[in-house]
Amino acid sequence: MSDSIGYFAILSAIREYGLPDVVHLHWLQPFVISENPIKTAAGGIRLLGELLLLKLMGVTVVWTVHNVLEHRKRSPRLETLIKHFVVRLSDYVIVHCPAARRSIQEAYHLSNEMASKCISIPHGHYIDSYPNEQTRDQARNTLDIDSTDTTFLFFGQIRPYKNIPLLVETFKELNDDEARLLIVGNPWDENEAAEVRKRSKTDDRIRCIFEFVPEEEIQLYMNAADVVVLPFQDVLTSGSALLGMSFGNALIAPQIGCVAELLDPEGGVSYDPDTGDGLHRAMERALRADVAAMGEYNYRKAQRYDWESIARRTYELYTAV
Repeated sequence: MSDSIGYFAILSAIREYGLPDVVHLHWLQPFVISENPIKTAAGGIRLLGELLLLKLMGVTVVWTVHNVLEHRKRSPRLETLIKHFVVRLSDYVIVHCPAARRSIQEAYHLSNEMASKCISIPHGHYIDSYPNEQTRDQARNTLDIDSTDTTFLFFGQIRPYKNIPLLVETFKELNDDEARLLIVGNPWDENEAAEVRKRSKTDDRIRCIFEFVPEEEIQLYMNAADVVVLPFQDVLTSGSALLGMSFGNALIAPQIGCVAELLDPEGGVSYDPDTGDGLHRAMERALRADVAAMGEYNYRKAQRYDWESIARRTYELYTAV
């Protein structure tokens, strides 16, 4: 259990701020998951005990599921069991797409009755969430990228499950002198960063920028890119996909989770992550595609996922119990 959360965090908040009508949970890992399985079990029992007390006090419990298991999968069996009972104690469970509902029903061993608690409410877009005044040419001039280059971008925290070394090796196989790859984000640990740097050094078309990116600089990389690449092996939902769409980029993404339901052929290229050359073929197709038109399509589609309608649907869920 994370030391930053503390014991009985929900009940402590209620003591300080009063009894709420609704408690809405998002990430459970800080409450539960630890390097030590015994501490994980204790954290799970503690969380479930708090949720049971909330139910007895008449508080509505809602949980938004962002991933099936934590990405490091330190105690997958324990985590699965704990999350099964979190669903039991929740009035509603929010997922971002129907595919996510099917995934958690299977993973958490939920009956059809329990799975009926799962309500699909999409993830919202990032249009106007970050500054976006730079033009494509201005961004490329800053990064010294030619206007004719096809630029692939990975943007986000550099973590093992995101398959960045595979992305680097796949890009190196592309026989195109005008292809570029930007890898931008804060590394989860130095070992992962060192591995990506090592693989990238042999190809001067690849640039790694391993640092935290301030909000005002996100536009620099997004506007310089043609295609946002999500080389994930395991993902349920992805804010990175909607971020790329919100800046008018084409996408390359695996056919898994909510990303598969989000990506249309008009907006990018999907691939089977279990196929050895799937990512390579997707990147090859993107080099031949009208990625500008794909990006325009994605921007229009992203506008549908407005936060006002998402907030309204969430509020209706709160008041439905």
